[in-house]
Amino acid sequence: MLRNLTANVSMPRAWFLFALATLLVSTVFGQTPATPAIAPPQTAAGGKQEFEVASVRQSLPGGITKTNFGLDLFEDTGRLHGMFSANTYLNAYIQFAYKLPACREQAEMLESQLPAWANAAPFEIKARAEGNPTKEQVRQMMRSLLEDRFKLRMRVETRQLPVYALVMVEPGKLGPGLRPHDAGTTCAERSQPNLGATPNEKPPVFCGDDIWHEGGLVHARMLNTTMAHIAEMFTEAGDIQGDTGQQLIVDGTGLTGRFDLDLVFRQEANAGVNAGPDSGGQTAIEAMKKQLGLKLEKRMAPVPLYMIDHIDRPTEN
Repeated sequence: MLRNLTANVSMPRAWFLFALATLLVSTVFGQTPATPAIAPPQTAAGGKQEFEVASVRQSLPGGITKTNFGLDLFEDTGRLHGMFSANTYLNAYIQFAYKLPACREQAEMLESQLPAWANAAPFEIKARAEGNPTKEQVRQMMRSLLEDRFKLRMRVETRQLPVYALVMVEPGKLGPGLRPHDAGTTCAERSQPNLGATPNEKPPVFCGDDIWHEGGLVHARMLNTTMAHIAEMFTEAGDIQGDTGQQLIVDGTGLTGRFDLDLVFRQEANAGVNAGPDSGGQTAIEAMKKQLGLKLEKRMAPVPLYMIDHIDRPTEN
């Protein structure tokens, strides 16, 4: 598995990925023949995004990986204020910049193509950005840095691979925890679904992804997002815990538009698929079906894999 920054992100983010991972354990998957293709990330509108000034140097082997900015798939409303600072392995920067799916095939493909020096030690990158760029803009800036300083050149090769499709338990029926986003209200104004558990003190509400735990229950929230992104986050969670064999999870619901997701469940890894609600609250598998109206099915689909055509060791400065 690729080295990544999951263990070094803020506690709410780490809990989000761990918590969602428990959704994917011990599930019996049905078999269906096909699912929509996965589209590669697109270049941001408005031309090339770049850091104003950037320094790159390789750290000593075994160095601590850290960052002041989440190198992950999270959708955030937060912005980078001034300086970007990180010390991690090159593949983590590549995954972030190109928004690579966290599946086993992509991880193995990338790992096998990187030269030995790329995995010998982390790279420290410090860069200054003009204004307060969004996460997507920072992603594009990192892509430009990799292409300029590492001379990274990549191409996409599509292959038919096994995936897990996120589908509806009953066609056309959403669970109470998955609702179309109301564009006429702010994320703070939206009504909260009744999922059988009300926290005593709610955390600050913002559009994007959030997670907190209280009283032995995990509360996951994704606001104003697409089903494709929900599938991305489930893929990330499955990659970390390994319960899906690090296979890609894709959106097979056929739902368009943007959604709000709320999920409350008992924090318990490896809860069996038939372990229903009890005095401690619903297990993750039960909650996923009853609160979201979603389940997973095994399929074959065209999956884009990113291939490295060229990469150079950068000159430190």
